[in-house]
Amino acid sequence: VRRSDRREVKAFSAFLSLRADAKLPTKARSVLIPERMALPKVRVSAPNPEDDHVSWWKVGLVSIVGFGIGVLWPRLAGVRFGPSAPAPPAALSHVSSAVPEVSAAPGPPAPVPLSTVRPAVAKPFTMSCRTTEGETKKNACGTLGDVHATLGPVLEGLGACSGAATTSGKLSLVLTLDFAKNRVLAELGKATTIKSPEGLLACGREGLSRVSLSGIEHDQPQYNVLYHVTFQSAHAVASLDTADVSHVVVEKAVVREAPRSGSRIESLSRGSEVRILEKRDNWYKIEFGDDKRTGWVHRSLIGK
Repeated sequence: VRRSDRREVKAFSAFLSLRADAKLPTKARSVLIPERMALPKVRVSAPNPEDDHVSWWKVGLVSIVGFGIGVLWPRLAGVRFGPSAPAPPAALSHVSSAVPEVSAAPGPPAPVPLSTVRPAVAKPFTMSCRTTEGETKKNACGTLGDVHATLGPVLEGLGACSGAATTSGKLSLVLTLDFAKNRVLAELGKATTIKSPEGLLACGREGLSRVSLSGIEHDQPQYNVLYHVTFQSAHAVASLDTADVSHVVVEKAVVREAPRSGSRIESLSRGSEVRILEKRDNWYKIEFGDDKRTGWVHRSLIGK
């Protein structure tokens, strides 16, 4: 718009404000308001209600393209937009590799048995028998085979029962050998000196329940035999030097198979040399003779 045109429009606007009801002739209007000053027409259109909705396929397309560019492509191309973690210095990595691997703390050590000494088991004594007719005899029971070879190892195994390692004293057992039913029954004998023998008795019964009497020679269907099993606690057993040599100081020294009530196996004369192997209270296990037999003697017989 030229400057002269602007002055004409301004003058015409002032004229209209003074004479609002004034009417200009068409020639005057065309002079004062040129055609090029006419305002353009504005066209406003409203969409139909059917077309006024979201185009979901366009939204989905934009989402897929954005996911591919922002997430999928960097992973496939190995591109990382964040900073990488700093690598450890060479000196620190060398130190860490030199540190030995620490293993888990070891558990408590296995308990050490207090003693490995087996109880002394004396050979059995036949107390009585029962005949086929049901008669009980204390004598003339006939032949009874070597039951000790079968029952002795089982009774020696009582040393592994609970509480045996701390037990001292004698366990007297009356065993009923029932050949008809092939079983062994056990009861406590009157000569028992152990204070609480119930646990050892129960342990012995369990072991004897697995014993078979088949193959043992016998004349009667049932026998009652007496066993003495001597226990000594590990704290009372003294291991002596095998080079300890002593001599018999009495006229005759009885050597027994087990301490106290063991059967007699030998009689040594005064001055006989013996080698002491083990001590249990007042009894010593000795080695004697050229054939190096072993047995038990009371300490008073060898001057101890």
